[in-house]
Amino acid sequence: MISLIWKELRQLLPIAWLWFAIILIGYASRFIGKRIDEETFGSWFENLLAVGSDPMIAAVAAVVGLVTAWALFPREVDDSTIDFLRALPVSRVSVFVAKYIAAVVLIAILTVLSYGIDAVVLAWNPESIGGRFYGQAFATMLWRDIVFSAIIVAHGVLISWFRVLGLVVYALYLLGVAWLESQAGGAGVFSVLSILSNEFDGSRLVVDLRAIVIHVLVAFFVLLIAYFLWSRTPSMRAGGKRRSVSAKIARGLMSLAAFVAVGLALLQITATENGGLIDDSLEVATTAHYRFAFHPSDTPTVEYVLGHADDDFQRLADLLGTDELPRVRVNLAAASEHAAGLATWKTIRMDLDTFEADVSQRRVLSHETVHVMQSVLSNRALARHYAATRFFVEGMAQYLSFIVVPEVERRASNRAIAAVAWKRQDIRFEDLSDAEFASRFDPDLYYSLGDLWTESFVSVCGEAAIGDFLRAAGRDDVPRNLVGPVFWRDTLGTIGCELEEVNERFRTDMLALYESTDRSRFPRFDGVEVTRLDDGRVQVVSELMGPEDGAGDTLPLDVNQLPARFTIRVGGLASLVATVDPVFRGRVEREGDDVRVVYELPARAVPRTRFEYQLGFAPYADSRVWYDTRRTGSASRPASE
Repeated sequence: MISLIWKELRQLLPIAWLWFAIILIGYASRFIGKRIDEETFGSWFENLLAVGSDPMIAAVAAVVGLVTAWALFPREVDDSTIDFLRALPVSRVSVFVAKYIAAVVLIAILTVLSYGIDAVVLAWNPESIGGRFYGQAFATMLWRDIVFSAIIVAHGVLISWFRVLGLVVYALYLLGVAWLESQAGGAGVFSVLSILSNEFDGSRLVVDLRAIVIHVLVAFFVLLIAYFLWSRTPSMRAGGKRRSVSAKIARGLMSLAAFVAVGLALLQITATENGGLIDDSLEVATTAHYRFAFHPSDTPTVEYVLGHADDDFQRLADLLGTDELPRVRVNLAAASEHAAGLATWKTIRMDLDTFEADVSQRRVLSHETVHVMQSVLSNRALARHYAATRFFVEGMAQYLSFIVVPEVERRASNRAIAAVAWKRQDIRFEDLSDAEFASRFDPDLYYSLGDLWTESFVSVCGEAAIGDFLRAAGRDDVPRNLVGPVFWRDTLGTIGCELEEVNERFRTDMLALYESTDRSRFPRFDGVEVTRLDDGRVQVVSELMGPEDGAGDTLPLDVNQLPARFTIRVGGLASLVATVDPVFRGRVEREGDDVRVVYELPARAVPRTRFEYQLGFAPYADSRVWYDTRRTGSASRPASE
């Protein structure tokens, strides 16, 4: 058996060199683009260690396993070299097992090599991990990845018997899992990629042993079926049927049709996430700066938006001090659960169902148009520094859109929410410009806090500073790979402005706004308890307390001015497709002078023991939700499970 495995490993050398070259190219790009001696355990593995699963990482791991499995049997049968193995004084079971083990060993060696390079790189900078290496998480990822690869190789051995058709069917399986994830909030044990989902107990990485055991057993039965098929498949020389030209054409057409179906399904998923597709049923209208596509039923709203579009566009250009006016394509028929509008390079998608007021649709168009201008004027530079500038990217768009299309009440409520969050959660510029802001605070604060920071920026640096900043960020001689604070100081210094002065003005403005805000509309959550009910649901109960006064004392809770809507946002769920965190409503319960909010989450929203969540409420009618800091809960399953 050892000799057979060794022989198969030699047979897989071309595949091994391919994967080895890819690994080297990947690390070479990292060495060129980053200072390795400044890497930390968290930054190096920020994607691998993120709560949930990363679709790209899972997809790459699956491709490696499938391609390696594909090299085991199909070519040997087609070239009749399998006859040599079958002529050896060993059983066909031994040959089959040796091939499978060789493929798994090859991927395991490459995985250990990759993780070994990571460990060496991290060891170069002992300060980068604060004197602590998270060995448990590192080792757990290593063996978990190897087990996942072994399972995928088993799948690949079976589907390779069906050739291209098998690959298409497997792709459809993954698409089905993605659909379940998007519709039901989780595909559970149906998804083999759930094995790579991360969950943490403190700094300890927790794996889904139930999913691993189930998929290992499934892989065993898959291998039995694959052995039955491959062991009875004769080589071409031993009597295997050669496909006729017509059969090849028919199979090719069938494969093409299947791939088209897969492509359309992927396109539909992408369209759902990115805002929808433009089809022949839509009306088209053009202005001097826009080309709009929209549903005929939305004509009244669209006519209002079109009537102001070019004037608003020119006003934005004037505020940014530019004559560089791009032509923008706008899809007003988009549907998105993420946002009212999405902008890419000279393209905008808007969901007209987000707001009822036509003026709000008009402002959203201005907001997204600012994003287009940001890309054009900065030569896409802000995208290269997106983690450090995201709050400004959204805040600048919010600031300018509210100037061009005023919505006084909406802006005032957004700013009040931002002021209370800024004070209670002690949000600083360093937090706003940090890549982890969205995972620690409410991502919607990018808009309102960014709006307020932009206003302070204009107050200090002048009205022309916004456009000047964009052009300075995109200048040809700008240094590359600058970290956040350095990028900000360098770019602001280019336009004659100081970051510290802007931040000091921002702190002053925010404190004044906080003091003027009616904080009785912002009760505080306290004494949060999490319980798993017998039916699998998770109950989160929090007491409500009054806000703090200026001296830090707790004021009485005004029960006559409680928010009309309480919500809880659950994060950290694994998903194969990008999706927003699910949100659930809560109810207020009173017992004497005590007031509490009860949230009941369906079992599918909390499939594991630990989960992340944020408690929130809408302090004003038709306003954004104010969310408290992110919390981690633990909800053990009933003993009967």
